Amino acid sequence: MNGHQIMSEKDLPILKADIVDIAPNVVVMGDPNRVIAGSKHLQNAKEVGNYREYLTITGLYKDKHVTLCSHGVGASGASVCFQDLFRAKVKNIIRAGTCGSLQNHIKDGDIIISTSAVREDGTTSALAPIEYPAASNHDVINSLHKASIKYSDKIHTGITITTSSFSPELIPNNYKLWSDAGVLAVEMEQAVLLVLASLKHIRAGGLFVSDGYVFNDKQYDPHRDIIHQSVNSMLLIALDALVDLSD
Repeated sequence: MNGHQIMSEKDLPILKADIVDIAPNVVVMGDPNRVIAGSKHLQNAKEVGNYREYLTITGLYKDKHVTLCSHGVGASGASVCFQDLFRAKVKNIIRAGTCGSLQNHIKDGDIIISTSAVREDGTTSALAPIEYPAASNHDVINSLHKASIKYSDKIHTGITITTSSFSPELIPNNYKLWSDAGVLAVEMEQAVLLVLASLKHIRAGGLFVSDGYVFNDKQYDPHRDIIHQSVNSMLLIALDALVDLSD
């Protein structure tokens, strides 16, 4: 697929949506089913785009127009989603996802607010020099903190890392190094959101539910009730933070 050759009647060909249907406040997440679940918190929710892994729903939350959009797994596919959204003049964007904890004091279901992301994603190196930081906007961080008080007392704040692979094969990962450096968790899309948003002067941030400790030998299971409950709280935190940012 080449972005210059996509034929679409829509303004935003990747999302298959129109610019007018994208709200200035957006929550992005990997899973389309999470968009559907999150839309239950909206009034007058309307599907405005549905193409490949990109499901987009817009509605009202506490009288503010909000868009929920899925971006799939991995930084490369997520980047084209974010670039489409930024063409729609988005003002505030928050990624709400899951992550693997790199610190043993962070338990399953705990929520992590990312202040910045280590760029091991394999995509942002094609977008900006590697020295360019992937940093969350301080207003977004503050609004996420403010909103989190209502929903959880298991909140952690700090650096996360964005990687390009879920599990190592021939080449080992650097999780032990980053854990020793105090990095809190690993996920696969945040760095590209932060780099692109910063380049476009858009306020961005993210928060993640820990669905496992990466150094644990137990079988990975992200479908437990404790994870689902925390994901719902995370979505409400993100929505409330957007309301705060838009006031």
